[in-house]
Amino acid sequence: YYGYIKGIEDQNATKKTQLDAKLAENATLRQYESKLSDLDRQIVQLKAQMEFQKQIVPDEKSADNFIILLQEQASNANVNIRKIESKAVSSKEYYTETPYALQIDGPYYGVLNFFEKLAAQTRIINAEGIQIKGFGGKQGQSQYPIGPNDSINVNATVKTFFSKEIAAAAPAPATPAKK
Repeated sequence: YYGYIKGIEDQNATKKTQLDAKLAENATLRQYESKLSDLDRQIVQLKAQMEFQKQIVPDEKSADNFIILLQEQASNANVNIRKIESKAVSSKEYYTETPYALQIDGPYYGVLNFFEKLAAQTRIINAEGIQIKGFGGKQGQSQYPIGPNDSINVNATVKTFFSKEIAAAAPAPATPAKK
């Protein structure tokens, strides 16, 4: 009888120790219970910030949307895009850079307005290597029809960026079960 009761008492003491440990752990977490609504609100705000960041640096390359954006801004600035050429994509640690060679012409202030409109976009767009040439009375020698107000030809490299997905660890290949 004593051996049987002693074993049950030892199990009860072990269970009581485990219960006390869980109650103590729950007591330390009770302070966060009142902050749950604040934490939920912060999560919603952070998700909204993440969606805004995706507009600045999208997850996908979406070259077609970028080219449409360039064309819309050129039309709004009264500038003609003569050539868009995709260049080699450059992959960095956390993002990927997609450059495009761009040739435009139009009036000087129209070209200036075009680059200002690109700078004002939500998406990050960098223009570099800008080369400006005036027509200088050679308007008849251009391969494109030039309007009466067009005064300059611009060659530039326009870069946009998209985020790189961090590759998840690939699962190990399953080994066939032996029979």
